[in-house]
Amino acid sequence: ELRRRGLRIAPEGVEELIDRVGQDLRRLMGEVDKLEAFGAGQRSLSAEDVAAVLGRGLGKPLYLLGDAISGRRTQQSLELIDELMREGEEGLRILATLHRSLRQVRGAVALREAGSRPDEIGQRLLPGNMQFKARDLVEASRRWTDEDLQRAMAALGRADRRIKRGADAATAVVAAVVEACGTTSPRRRR
Repeated sequence: ELRRRGLRIAPEGVEELIDRVGQDLRRLMGEVDKLEAFGAGQRSLSAEDVAAVLGRGLGKPLYLLGDAISGRRTQQSLELIDELMREGEEGLRILATLHRSLRQVRGAVALREAGSRPDEIGQRLLPGNMQFKARDLVEASRRWTDEDLQRAMAALGRADRRIKRGADAATAVVAAVVEACGTTSPRRRR
């Protein structure tokens, strides 16, 4: 599309465009329109030009955070929270994502212990368009015990109350994730 329009962008600029827009083709076309208007008569647009024209990019989707907390990947969870907060995501929305993900894990633990197959767990806990994540959910459920999940949900509940009482959202969410994921149970469930 860039070639068809005669718009020349340095390779680093193309990378910047893709990083900022992601896989949303409709948004990509809109951003290319902006770049075309900006770049009229210029030889080539740099990564800095692309960044200036596009402004703030898309924040990391919340589902990546949900996947990280489900998989008990503390460092990745904290990095995503930091990025989401810097992008302006609300602390309570981040907490809602964390709650939803851990509720799914808790459901997967219960269904797995009741003898359900991964595809059955996926059908019961995930929307139709997310069935491909059933095996990941089952794998994540092996990283948590009931006690771990109770502790994690309690930590998220305390963070929720702190935020609603005026505490700094970033601090409350980070503390909750560290508390929730920080201690691994001595034994992993099969």
